[in-house]
Amino acid sequence: MFGIGPQELLLIGLLILLVFGPAKAAGMARDLGRFASGAQNTVEDFKSEILGSEEVKEARRSVGEVKSEITTSVAQFKDETRHSVEKLKDEVDSSIEGEERDSDPPTEDETHQLTERGEPPPEEKVPPAAATTTREQVEKE
Repeated sequence: MFGIGPQELLLIGLLILLVFGPAKAAGMARDLGRFASGAQNTVEDFKSEILGSEEVKEARRSVGEVKSEITTSVAQFKDETRHSVEKLKDEVDSSIEGEERDSDPPTEDETHQLTERGEPPPEEKVPPAAATTTREQVEKE
């Protein structure tokens, strides 16, 4: 307590006993004990008044409700986000699969069927490097 050991306390007690005498030292000790007890009771009353008031209880309830609402909202947001990401992933996967199917050139049977119906055959996709011609190629032709 306050960096004072038992030996120092004993020495202080003996000095008080020698200076004030046994009768007065006993009264001082009794008064000191009452003061400490009263201070402790006052602190406990103050704590119970502050922590036990209706306003504090209502504030704690409000904080608990807000916390639970936030937790629920965050969980819903996570679920919605996860669902949106999965949906977007499925759309991207299906569009990639569709592009792979579209990029295959038509077979001879498909081309023949289209020409019989009078429809022009689908154009084959030419890579951009093959589509560009240089001046030398044009001059040679």
